[in-house]
Amino acid sequence: MEAVQVELLACICPRSYVGVSRGSHGPSTPYASLILTTSTYLPALIQPGDVLIHAGDLIHCGTPSELRVTFDWLVSFPHKHKIVKASNHNTYLQTHERRLWAHCWRERGIIYLEDKSYTIQVHSHTFNIFGSPCTPRHGNFAFQYTCAGMTGSPPHGRWSIIPDDTHILVAHEHPHGHLDLTGLGCRVPPARLLMLPVFGHVHGGRGIEVLLWNPVHQNSGVRTISVNSSVVGGSRDGDVRSPIVIDI
Repeated sequence: MEAVQVELLACICPRSYVGVSRGSHGPSTPYASLILTTSTYLPALIQPGDVLIHAGDLIHCGTPSELRVTFDWLVSFPHKHKIVKASNHNTYLQTHERRLWAHCWRERGIIYLEDKSYTIQVHSHTFNIFGSPCTPRHGNFAFQYTCAGMTGSPPHGRWSIIPDDTHILVAHEHPHGHLDLTGLGCRVPPARLLMLPVFGHVHGGRGIEVLLWNPVHQNSGVRTISVNSSVVGGSRDGDVRSPIVIDI
């Protein structure tokens, strides 16, 4: 992965931006505008851009009727690429019916990722995106797994399944200690912190964190832009915020 230079970091209501330029592209290369959202539960305002990424909690209770409303909502947007995944609240998508939904989504230009990768081209940029619906076991929810360090868990938990060439990780869980507040996230080995992890399981941790790699790590010189893109927040999730916009 090439080094990235953070040009702008700001949280501006109602939109938030992080501008990142990669070393191989000249100043005339157009940015790829990524619209990042999580935990919408109900249809919300979505800004224009090149890529719409929804990192989980598409619906709150997981009923087919909720899913249909969300499907129609996603179809209505003009973004060239639309990437979605399930999460702990989406129990219906843990049934065999999810295959039918995934097919319907793809037919309408929406890519559903469940422990899979997908490559997109935006202007002259190529991004490998890996999506996973899973979160560490906590309560009785969908798509859960035993986190690293717990009895029966694999080394580094599920992070070890992420392909090495991934640029954007669309997860629902958080790396431990990074915009998670609760400490429920998994401990991530340094090699797995990628260019842009997007998540939002812990709604109160919404924000952007820029991590500069220590020279002792193999990714020395690279910055990781971590984004908790939760839309809902506040007391009983009563606040509704705008998605976060990343220009790369």
